[in-house]
Amino acid sequence: MLRRILVNPLHRSFSYVASQNHLDLLGTNKVKQGVELTKHRGDYLNDFLKTNKYYQFLGTSTGISAVNVVMGGQGRIGPYVGGWQINAMKNRLQETLPDTLHVSPEEPGDNAKEVNNHLNRFVQINHLNGVNISGDCAVLADLEQGWSTPEKVRMSVKNAVKNGITMIHIEDQGPYKRCGHLGDKELCPIEDYIVIMRAANFAAQEVLGSGQQWVKFVSRTDAFSAKRMLYSKNLENPEHQDYRFIDWEKGFSPDGKYVYLKQGLNPETGKKWGLEMSIARTARIVKEGLATHVWMETPNADLNDAKDFLEGVNEYLAQFDMKAQGLYNHSPSFDWDLKSYDSAKVLADKLVHNVGSYLQFGQKGLREYLEKVGDKIQGDDKFSESGLERLYYAVNDHHLSKTYSYNFGEKDYYTALFSEQKFKTPYELICDEIVSERLKNFEPQLASFGFNAHLVTLPEYHVMAFNMFKLANQFKDDGMWAYVSQVQRPERIMYEKNNGYLYYKHQTTTGTGLEAKFNEIVGSSNSNILSESTEHDDEKQRKN
Repeated sequence: MLRRILVNPLHRSFSYVASQNHLDLLGTNKVKQGVELTKHRGDYLNDFLKTNKYYQFLGTSTGISAVNVVMGGQGRIGPYVGGWQINAMKNRLQETLPDTLHVSPEEPGDNAKEVNNHLNRFVQINHLNGVNISGDCAVLADLEQGWSTPEKVRMSVKNAVKNGITMIHIEDQGPYKRCGHLGDKELCPIEDYIVIMRAANFAAQEVLGSGQQWVKFVSRTDAFSAKRMLYSKNLENPEHQDYRFIDWEKGFSPDGKYVYLKQGLNPETGKKWGLEMSIARTARIVKEGLATHVWMETPNADLNDAKDFLEGVNEYLAQFDMKAQGLYNHSPSFDWDLKSYDSAKVLADKLVHNVGSYLQFGQKGLREYLEKVGDKIQGDDKFSESGLERLYYAVNDHHLSKTYSYNFGEKDYYTALFSEQKFKTPYELICDEIVSERLKNFEPQLASFGFNAHLVTLPEYHVMAFNMFKLANQFKDDGMWAYVSQVQRPERIMYEKNNGYLYYKHQTTTGTGLEAKFNEIVGSSNSNILSESTEHDDEKQRKN
């Protein structure tokens, strides 16, 4: 029975309050919004990192993807919004655009707003069904290079912070910003970058106030592989931070706008000029109190470069009693499989030719050999027991085979490793196991260097494209069997085994049940929307 209560006689405003039996819908108002959501997520991330080595992010451009990132990750993974995927999938021009700064300042925050709406709906649906799911996560956003404009980065940060974004990265490229994996990148002078980062921090304080650090900023640099820098008269001062990284002998670009950066190794230190410049730039931003995290964009997934970078930053900061954490980009632009196999063959050759007497001691002996000759940066001394067992049998199979021989100079490894053939040689299985163990250990190794935020920038783009192509390719021949075998059957199994996955019931996940409950509460006869639905009938069939 509904009661009508007069709340504000002056404005003749009324409020309808449900009886105790109908509070299940009202209970969903516990979902946080706006700045309170940002603070809650900031606290969540801070608390998470106190007891865990790292937090992960997966790139999303839709609310559906974001919900499943959060629920599938079980509190350990959050959505990443903005940047590359917005350029390609959801920009305000509604075109497919390359990652050459077509993202608008409002789009990261607006993307987060969609993420929040879907997460909130998911929490509400579960609450209605008596399932307590918080949907807690952190959200990372790409704010490009701040559009090289303090006013624009201020607007963008404020919109981001008002929509629950708790971590923001901004890079040091110039106005003609492009994807970190495109060529001929340019940098802005360090003073310009500092101004952008000051504007970003100021904007966050405008929204949140000073004090508690609910939003973390990441200083991202593209100096590792940049080719040039915007010219400023100040750069000609030998005391300027950027001066020593400029190839003054090369002169200016034809249009006079740029100076060129030194390439290759510093002859005095033996280190890459790009690495040293990356360290100097990001360490300066942290020293100024404008970032907690640093990120060096690289053309390859090289753990040695990552380690050298973060150690270099913190070696400099130690004199000021400061320390930075790292964010690492596990970019799909890297061909992880191929490049990992090239590296794995080095260890595989040692196992095939030199493991010798270690094998007589079984898996224990093999582990001792890996600890002796393996690459500790890549975690070869940390193989799992199951991985070590598979590797041991593959190595044994190779050494015990009387007919097996291998010409390492002539065989095309990739043909066997990446084809769908049923048979692989023992050598190929050795490479497979090395690759899988190294990739599994990649993030723990990063964490041991101090990288406590890990990011895959654009998985959604590839997941969507790959799976839709596969479905259509089979659908043309097999019709609905293609959909059932590729999607519906595995999705139903996932739904039945995991209460974090609801999307098999598409009427439920769009909130039909919530609307039905609302109609029931306010007295509408339209209150049985799901009870006679196909979805409801299928549910009964599954139970039977």
